[in-house]
Amino acid sequence: MVALAGCSGSSDGDSGGSEAADMDVPTSGEREFSDTGSDTGFDTGSDTGSDTGSDPGQDAAGDGSAIQGGSGGSVVTPVVQAERSVISTAVVSLRSDDAGAARTEVMKIVDVHRGQVSDEETRSDDDGAVQSSRLVLRIPAADFAETVAELEKVADLESSDKSSEDVSFQVIDLRARIRAQEQSLRRVEVLLERAQSIRDIVSIESQLTQRQAELESLKTKQAYLADQTTYATITVYIAKHDTKAEPKPKDTDDSGFLSGFEGGWKALGAFATVLATILGALLPWLVVLAIIGWPTWLVSRRLVRRKPAPLTD
Repeated sequence: MVALAGCSGSSDGDSGGSEAADMDVPTSGEREFSDTGSDTGFDTGSDTGSDTGSDPGQDAAGDGSAIQGGSGGSVVTPVVQAERSVISTAVVSLRSDDAGAARTEVMKIVDVHRGQVSDEETRSDDDGAVQSSRLVLRIPAADFAETVAELEKVADLESSDKSSEDVSFQVIDLRARIRAQEQSLRRVEVLLERAQSIRDIVSIESQLTQRQAELESLKTKQAYLADQTTYATITVYIAKHDTKAEPKPKDTDDSGFLSGFEGGWKALGAFATVLATILGALLPWLVVLAIIGWPTWLVSRRLVRRKPAPLTD
């Protein structure tokens, strides 16, 4: 393509007239910038293998040792294994008679390992004594296993769950994609400087804005992975033992006036309770009998009064 030659084919010693001549064909430039998916002049962030200057072998090695080739053949140099990138997390649940003291010991362990508390939720009773606490710790990844072992000994251990996720491939892939995107941006900026028509300038600026946004997104992901692999996350739960007050022993002396009086009073109360229960059970029946029996008695009494006396000879 004509615009591609103006982007990457010109050397430092070429005159500016030939470059300007390359950009004088607006239709060719428009076709290249409109086809963002197959344009070979602009590498996207996901095209890490074909971008000039980006070597996947070099990314995997991490120190520049990769496969080298020449006209006389190829020389393969040993690839040094890259350092692993691992995200480590743990959840430790503890229970103690003194939750406040256990929390203090956890804070001491954090200070020893140069960590920090990113989140905390502590609950206390009315007297200010700690009842429960939840701590989210960020500890250097190199001290992860040692820190978890120390936390498990702070108080009575209820549970401890550890997990690790290897993200080495994601880290290497992001590094290569960022480098390719940066090189693609530099080439687009060169084209923007050489553009002469308004249509070319608008198209190039649109591509430049899109690729800058993609580059920022890749760098954000890279920063997140760097933080997660540099510091391990440990969540610690501390709870207080459930202590119930034991009942006080009662006096076993059953003799004497007070003991007899207490027994009689309890018996009277029990009798009153039974009597009230019986009365409560009979009360509905008494009410029904009163409603039905009272009118019946009145009617029968009147009938007896009206009955004529028997005749006598």
